Amino acid sequence: LAAHRHVFGVFFCFITLSALGLGPAGAVLYRMAEFASRYWAFKSRSLDVPANERLITLSRRAFSLIDHVPARMTAFGFAVVGNFEEAVNGWRRDAALWMHRNEGILLASAAGAIGVQLGGEAAPGVTPDRSRTFDVGGNPESAAARGSTPGTPAQAGHLQSMVGLVWRSVVLWLLLAIAFAYALRLRADQRATWFKVLRDPAALSMLYVVAPGNRLVPLSAVVTTHQTVGPLSVNHAGQ
Repeated sequence: LAAHRHVFGVFFCFITLSALGLGPAGAVLYRMAEFASRYWAFKSRSLDVPANERLITLSRRAFSLIDHVPARMTAFGFAVVGNFEEAVNGWRRDAALWMHRNEGILLASAAGAIGVQLGGEAAPGVTPDRSRTFDVGGNPESAAARGSTPGTPAQAGHLQSMVGLVWRSVVLWLLLAIAFAYALRLRADQRATWFKVLRDPAALSMLYVVAPGNRLVPLSAVVTTHQTVGPLSVNHAGQ
């Protein structure tokens, strides 16, 4: 969860709002929403300071809405770089074991990706309201009967597996982000080229065509262009 809230969630919000030129604002918005969802509940329950319950509920709903897509993108990344089938099955079957849907999707998919058993009672004093018993939150026909995901009981070796899963997911999304940025840059360059062609016919030499062997060669290497006077329209009927 920490890796998602401090790395992946921020990353996805940054990328999403970058399309509108508001990338940094997306990252700040995500972190502020996540902080607000924890701050009011912490103040009320840990410090015994009265807090507005409606404000607590509103902050949680706002963060849940903002985190809806990032949580699922992170879970999908875990599935791609881990055990895809088990991760997807865990996502569909066990996500409801946790009270918060986004957290359930993340934990269930991560558990399936590395084959570890997660769930049951929440850690005391950390997230006491973030788990459900199996009877309340899960599918009663599943083999796991105590609110836990199927898999091997958690051991020290699973920590290294989880770290590896996170790092592989980081590499995956960075490569996809680079490829996406390159595609956008290439498309922008193509548009700029067409605009130059419209303004200056000599810019046709900047275009490339596919030659035998799937090689790209400049248009000027195969044709010669010159500007002249021609008809406004050409009738090809019957030709």
